[in-house]
Amino acid sequence: MKLAALLVLLAPVVAGIEVPPSAFACAEKPVSWESFQGKDAYSWKIYSVPKGTDLRTTKPKYHVCRAAFPDQKDEMFQRTFVGNDQFEFQQFDTESIGVNCIDCTEPMLGNYYETKITDYISCEMYEDTRIEHDS
Repeated sequence: MKLAALLVLLAPVVAGIEVPPSAFACAEKPVSWESFQGKDAYSWKIYSVPKGTDLRTTKPKYHVCRAAFPDQKDEMFQRTFVGNDQFEFQQFDTESIGVNCIDCTEPMLGNYYETKITDYISCEMYEDTRIEHDS
């Protein structure tokens, strides 16, 4: 009986406790490089969709991206993303982000990837992913 009374008394207190959102919660939409907080992520996906698209709702052009040359990070960021409004960024979780080359054509995105982005990270093309039922 005492336990039941205690639970009744504590219910409003427990119900009123709010858990603060994580600093690394998934962002609802992509933002500019200057506004982006996830610059230390080590898992990347690269997209080419219209500006403002929630990257969680579309498939990437490149995925399984990891830092291949970590010492090149700052230089690649400076050359490729700083002040470049062709890109936007979305935090997925504490470890992974999406990078959107806004409305880039396949050749444009391929050029960015081959000439700038691969100085820091290495990716797989999403289209090269085998489907499990393929032989």
